[in-house]
Formats: sequence, C-alpha cells, structure tokens
Amino acid sequence: MIFESLTVENWRGFYGEQTIHFSTSKEKNTTIVYAQNGVGKTNLLNAIMWCLYEELTPSFKKPDDILNHHASREGRNSYHVSIYLRSEDNELYKIQRSGGNISNFRVHVISEDGNHSPLPGSAKLFVNSILPKDMAGYFINDGEGDDLTSDDNGMISISRSIEDILGFGMAKRALDDVAQIRKEYFGKWKTLNKEGDLSSEIRQVEILQNDLQGVEESLSSNQEVLVKYEFNLSKINSAMGNSDIPTIKAKQQKRASQEKALSRAQSNLKSLRAKKKTLIKEYATASFSAHLKISDLDFLEKENLKGKFPGDFNLQLVTDIIARKECLCGTEICEGTEQYNAIRSLLSSAADGGTLDRLQNARAKINSINTLSGQITKRIKENFTQYQAEERAIDRIKRTLEELSLEIDDSGFVAIQTLEKNRNIYRAKITATNQAIGRSQQKIVDLEADIAAINVKLKKANNVSPMVEQLDRKMHLCDEVIANIKKKLSATREDVLVKLQIKIDEFLDTYLQQDYSVKITEDRKIGLVDRRGNFIAPSKGQAAILKFIYISTLVSIARENRDVDTNIFHCRCNCTINV
Repeated sequence: MIFESLTVENWRGFYGEQTIHFSTSKEKNTTIVYAQNGVGKTNLLNAIMWCLYEELTPSFKKPDDILNHHASREGRNSYHVSIYLRSEDNELYKIQRSGGNISNFRVHVISEDGNHSPLPGSAKLFVNSILPKDMAGYFINDGEGDDLTSDDNGMISISRSIEDILGFGMAKRALDDVAQIRKEYFGKWKTLNKEGDLSSEIRQVEILQNDLQGVEESLSSNQEVLVKYEFNLSKINSAMGNSDIPTIKAKQQKRASQEKALSRAQSNLKSLRAKKKTLIKEYATASFSAHLKISDLDFLEKENLKGKFPGDFNLQLVTDIIARKECLCGTEICEGTEQYNAIRSLLSSAADGGTLDRLQNARAKINSINTLSGQITKRIKENFTQYQAEERAIDRIKRTLEELSLEIDDSGFVAIQTLEKNRNIYRAKITATNQAIGRSQQKIVDLEADIAAINVKLKKANNVSPMVEQLDRKMHLCDEVIANIKKKLSATREDVLVKLQIKIDEFLDTYLQQDYSVKITEDRKIGLVDRRGNFIAPSKGQAAILKFIYISTLVSIARENRDVDTNIFHCRCNCTINV
C-alpha cells in the first residue's frame, strides 16, 4: 500500500479541511514536512495514528482536546481525518475516522469515476492487514516513543523489530499450537503406557517438557523486559548528559566515554580468552613434547635400520616365497633345507609396506613439534601479557565509574540524585536479567538433551500396541515440525542480519558524507563504526537517520522475501502440516 494523501478537518491546530499530498514516485519517494516548532508536524503524525487505530503517541499533550478551538467557537463539534492509499493492484481506498459528536470509522473503495463504495467486512481488520497495530510504532512515531530502543552509545536493539516486521509472530504462534497438539498426543500416549516398564521414563519426560516450557517462557519474558530496562536507562543517561548543570553534564559525558572504553576492554578480554583456549589446543602436544630434539630422531634414519626392525625386506614378499616353495631365481625351496631356514629367518626383520610410511609420518610430526615448541613461549606469553593488561584496564575503568557515580550522587541536586538512584536500579536489573537469560539459554540446551536421551530409549521399546506406535509417530512428526520451524526462523534471522549490514552500508556509502559503516554485535545491536571499526556515538540527527535507514532496509528485505517460497511447515518426509 502507498499513502497518497492525508486530509484533516478541524483536527487540533488545523482549522477547516487541510490536505497534504505524499510523493508516490518510485524514484523520489520521500516527502519531507519541514516547519518551525509548534505549527503542527506532530499533530499530522498523530492524525495518522488516530485515524488508523484511534490512538495517539505517548507524548501527545491533552489527548481529550482535539477539536480545533476556532471551529469550536463557531459551533462545530466534530473533527475528521481521512487517509487515501493505493494498493499494488491500483485500487484506491479511503480510510476515515470521525470524532466529537460524530463517532465512526469506515473504509471506502474509490472507483475510477470517483464513486465511493463501502468496503465489505471489518474496517479494523483491513487496517490491520496493511499495518498491524503492534508494528505501528516502527513507522509512526514522534522520535520520543518509537518501538526501536537505543542505548546511550547510539546502539539500536534490533532483535524484536526483525521478528515483528518479518512476521515471526505467526510462526511462533504455530510453534505454540504444535507444542499443544504434541502435549495432547503425549497425554494419550502416557495413558496407554502407564502400566508398562517405561512408566518412570514417561513421567520423567513429562516433567522435563513442562520444565522446558517454563524456561522458554521465562527466557522470552526476560528478553522483552531487558529491552524496556535498556530503553529506560538510555533515557536517564540522555537526561543527565543534557543537564543544564555543567558539572553534571561533564561528569555524565565522561562516564559515557568510560563505559564505552569498558565495553571495548571487555570485548578485547573475551577475544583474548578465546585466543588463549586456541593456543592451548594448538600447542598442547608441542608443549608436553618439547624435550624431543632432532638429535633424538637418529633411530629413525634409514642407514641405522638395516638388519633391524624394520628390515630391508618386505614381509609379504618373504611370506609369498615360503608359500610357493620357490625362490625368485626359480630354485625350489623345501621345508627343512638350509635355504628354507635362511629365507624364513628374514621374517624376523621384514617390514610390511606401511611401516616405513608410518615412521616417516612420525618423524614429520616430531619435526613439527620441535618447530612449534620454539613458538610456544613467545605467543602464550604475549597472550597472557595482553590479557593481564586488559584486566588491569577494566579494574581502572570500573574504579573511575564508581568514583563518578559517587560524585554525581553527592552533587546535592535532588533531581540528579533521583536520576542516579534510578540509573543504578536499572543497571542492576539489566545485569541480573542478562544473567538470567544466560542461565535460561543453557538450561534449555540441557533439558533438550535430557529429553532427547529418554526419547531414544522410549522409541527402542518393544511390544508396543498399534495405537501406541501411531501416537509415537504423531509425536515424532510434531517434534520434526517444531525443529523445522525453529531452524527456519534461526536461518532467516541470520540471513537478514547479513543482508541488513550489506544494504545499510551501501546506503551510507552513497548518501552520507562521513566515512561510516554499520556493525551488528553478538547481542543483536546495530551501530555506526568508523573506518577503523570503532563504534561511534552518533548525534541525535545521525541516530534518527540510522533508525530510518534500518527500518526502511528491513521493510525492503521483507518485501523481497514476500513472494519467495519459504514454507516452514514441511518436515523431512515432505508432508504438509496444518496447524
């Protein structure tokens, strides 16, 4: 759908009927509304929000005072907002909502000759099919209450928006439905097996599945509340960073700088910890074998092996001569003769064809050990030195942050002290929530492994009735559907992250004067980085532009994926599940 125009009548500061036309060009498809503060830009935005959903943005003042005051003095007592939009098949629609003493909401289809025909069905469902209400905050916001949250470093949290805009909600509801169906099958299956030898395992699976469901719900809840905590913390940081009190503003700016330094140091420490594990794995053999020297390998030299193990003769050759009772020269070899005994004695020093190869491989391995042993001290010492330096840096930064917090708290300004108190509360909540999320993620892995192990045992059970076997197949099918949906969602999420970075970088390279690109962190946040890859704290304008570019890019990816066959309700046996 393309918005063509917006008409407001006696809406807030707009007296009479006023219309704004939006650009519908494919190339020049952006309309900029530019005006001084207080002349109605926010009112236009809220008019759109109100027309579609009968709601207003959180910052809209006096929501009960919408009727234009001049119109009210003239005796008018109603106000109206109309949105004209065109579908991709060129159908023109008019969405209109009226308020005041006339309250109605309707949608009309406008024909080429200008006739208006009421749209059959629910107007609310029609609007929701264009832009679902729970997604409106990404597209209709006043810059203060949007659904994209960013921290004080300008990093935008993107996990929720990716799922919302790409329609993950439907797939997640399907997961819940299939899980409920499986639970019903399991209840019947358990009833049929309650007297069997596996009754204890069945009870254990049921307990584990209930635990898994509880942990998954807890994880989802914590992830949602974490976004809110981070948003509230960013608002407090912003308020203190823009304080009218110079000392507070300076200390908050210094704190923001130190927190960015702490984040970098912690990231470096994590990388060094991972590198330490790699070094230990790479040099473990060489470290414990460092006493081996090239001089110790003389026993492997060929000239020292003659007449010893391995000998100069091939085991298979000697065996074949004895079996044929005939020498290579044609002489008959009879058992008990001197020739027979001489040839048989060669077996004690004969070697099979792979022996020398194995010994050569051993020599190559030991040579490699000697090469690596010369690198061990330098590389491991370098890693440990860097690791300790980062630990000391983290300790220094943390002490500085604690001092700044105490100084701000002791400033004597009540409002600032209240902000600092709330800031500490949200920081503690964020830390605790992140820890809870980590525990839940690990618990889910453990529970799924335990359930899978017991299910293997249950599936191996013998002498099951046809009904039990049928229910088992149905539960297995549900498990495949659930696994398939989760796999598809995970793959889609990773694919979108790659596309996002590429597309946004292309846009920034084309339209931004600064040499910036974007980077997506492991915890699904996106931010601007300079040419050296260091995150920068964007200005308010840059942050707003980045949000706009991000949402636009995500919508374009959703549009690209719209007509792609991505049916996630297929299991490996190629059947389609109706859920």
